[in-house]
Amino acid sequence: TMTSLLIKATENLKGSVKGKVVLRDDPNYEGVRKIWNAMIDRRPAVIVRCATEDDVPSAIRFARQNGLDISIRGAGHNIAGNAVCEGGMMIDLSTMKNIRVDVARRRAYVEPGATLADFRWGSIRRRAFQV
Repeated sequence: TMTSLLIKATENLKGSVKGKVVLRDDPNYEGVRKIWNAMIDRRPAVIVRCATEDDVPSAIRFARQNGLDISIRGAGHNIAGNAVCEGGMMIDLSTMKNIRVDVARRRAYVEPGATLADFRWGSIRRRAFQV
């Protein structure tokens, strides 16, 4: 279980990120911690659902200061379940799905929560790439 000091520290974390900090007592915790591979049943102590890339350093700093292992979740499709750690911090990037396509340079800038389906749909809508 989380110590009372860690619980108090998460209040500071909540103030330093734009995204949502989810703890085990949050009613959304079960849905947020789950990934595509339902056989993975790990329970992080803290989940930071990053809204922007600026949330990531704040989450990492918090985890280091509190001795928490870190796992990173992109779209949540890693079959081995590496996106979810037991008792540490899961940095959840799954809501970061923005896709920017530079048609002239034939480049795409894709946030880490985007799936191939998101990319294909975004590219097709923009008629930018043949995927």
